[in-house]
Amino acid sequence: MKKLKVVTGLLLIFTVSSVFADQVEKNKIGQASNAAAIVINTKFLQKLQNILPEIPEVVGRDRSITICPEKDDP
Repeated sequence: MKKLKVVTGLLLIFTVSSVFADQVEKNKIGQASNAAAIVINTKFLQKLQNILPEIPEVVGRDRSITICPEKDDP
């Protein structure tokens, strides 16, 4: 029974370690893909900034409505 547990444990260790090694490689590929996408998107956004007009700065002012005495319209 002990041999069976040892053999099963060793098989489990080898299986799990190969899964982790495979996942590490997939992660490296994914990171490289993400880094390339960031470069492409950054260049696109920089070009877009040159095309689009500048957005004016928002100024926070209170607004009020004044009713003119001669008119019924604000």
